[in-house]
Amino acid sequence: MITDAEKQRFSEFCRETVNAVHERSGIGTYKEKILHLVLKKFFCDDESCHEVKNGRFIADASTETQIFEIQTGGLYPLKKKLISYLADTDKKITVVCPLISKKRLVWVDPENGEMSEPKKVSVPRPKNTLLRELMWIGDLVDFSRVELRAVYVDADEYRLLDGRGIDKKIKATKIDKIPKEIIDIVTLDSREAFAEFFLPPKLPSEFRAKDFELATGLRKKGVSAGLRALQSLGIIEREKQSEHKVVYRIII
Repeated sequence: MITDAEKQRFSEFCRETVNAVHERSGIGTYKEKILHLVLKKFFCDDESCHEVKNGRFIADASTETQIFEIQTGGLYPLKKKLISYLADTDKKITVVCPLISKKRLVWVDPENGEMSEPKKVSVPRPKNTLLRELMWIGDLVDFSRVELRAVYVDADEYRLLDGRGIDKKIKATKIDKIPKEIIDIVTLDSREAFAEFFLPPKLPSEFRAKDFELATGLRKKGVSAGLRALQSLGIIEREKQSEHKVVYRIII
């Protein structure tokens, strides 16, 4: 859950960060993306705690007792960091995962910098995107020290008109995502919390991969990745009953 005060603070950080990036170098030219900057400040606004070495790696933010890692992309690059943090420190670790709930697309002309009006576009189910990625770190989620924060945000995404096709939009360069509003924060700090968040309500206690596909809307590799993630988190178990029949059971 998120309070009105937290929503207001997030909006203020958005304005401050966008203005600072514009003054410094311009959107899309600074090495650290705006969504990442805003979330880092939102969860740890003491800038002296930003980019602090812990063990062999530099954490996005780190206090005496807690490490924050902001993952605006996939979770695979975080694997080695988590292994190191768990072995080399005794700090609690919060992995912040932004989920885009609503997105507007803005096209930028690379020749004159002109921008199109923001246009609302559909986005994949953000919860499914995160579940697929959890296959990489699920076995490292130590519920006594590691938690995830799923942060729902609305954002504008800026892309250059430099792609293929007549309209130059195919495989166009993504410049940046500018957060506009924070909608909610879901804290995942226990096996039960993960199960409640990721398991579809109508999924039976014993099911097959096809049932999971229909219940979640995941497809092909996403189904396999999601099931692997839930197994690694200790939420489901897999049983091969015959050569052509595999059954999964919810075990919490």
